[in-house]
Order: sequence, then C-alpha cells, then structure tokens
Amino acid sequence: MIAKRSGNILNIGSIAGVYAYPLRTPYNATKWAIAGVTQTIAAEVGPYNIRCNCLSPGPTEGDRAFNVIRRRAEATGKTFEEMKKFYEDQIPIKRFVTPEEVAKAALFLVTEDSSGITAQHFCVSGGIEVL
Repeated sequence: MIAKRSGNILNIGSIAGVYAYPLRTPYNATKWAIAGVTQTIAAEVGPYNIRCNCLSPGPTEGDRAFNVIRRRAEATGKTFEEMKKFYEDQIPIKRFVTPEEVAKAALFLVTEDSSGITAQHFCVSGGIEVL
C-alpha cells in the first residue's frame, strides 16, 4: 500500500472498545487496543494516501451474540430471555443490529464514498455505547 500510495485498512472491533463491559475483561481489553491501533496506523500511513478505520458492531443478531448472552445469563443466574431483554433495553433502538447493517457500514468505509474518513471508530450498534 505504501509503495502504491493508496489503500484502505478496515479493522473490526466492537463497541466493547468504547465502554466498560463487565464479565468480559479480556475481550474488552483487546477491543480497546484495536481502537488505539487504528488511530495510530491512520496517523502513520495517512501521508501515503492510506486510510485506516475501525468498524465496531454492537449486539448483532445471531449465534455469536446469543452464546454470549447465554453465558452471561448463567453467570448471573438469569434466564436467556431476561438477559436478552436486558441487552435490548440498553439499546436506544431497542433491538440488536443485523449482520446486513454491519456489512453495509463496512462497504461504506472501504469505498470512495468515505474517502475523507480515517482514524475513526465507527459504531454500528443501535446507539448502545452512548448510554
């Protein structure tokens, strides 16, 4: 990319990289690191016309999120349904995002439509990180 003086790096993080996430400390720490690495890389390679951003999904419909909810429910003595509702109640749009919504954001960040965007932590989360 440096030799071509052009490129686009899209790191995949998580909203766990922007706020505390109890009972998930190792995961949380790695996601905070991705956010910092994204900004550092963007500063290092920006002069070469290379952009670097971080896409950070929030709770996303599917098995991966549901497995986290199951484990957290077990750890706290709640049912899966209670824990899922707990998550949904924290999301301003009151639902998990879809994989398609995350994919559309990723596509935006790697196209010329976002040519002026770099060093950003772009959350697709229904707004959960602002609460």
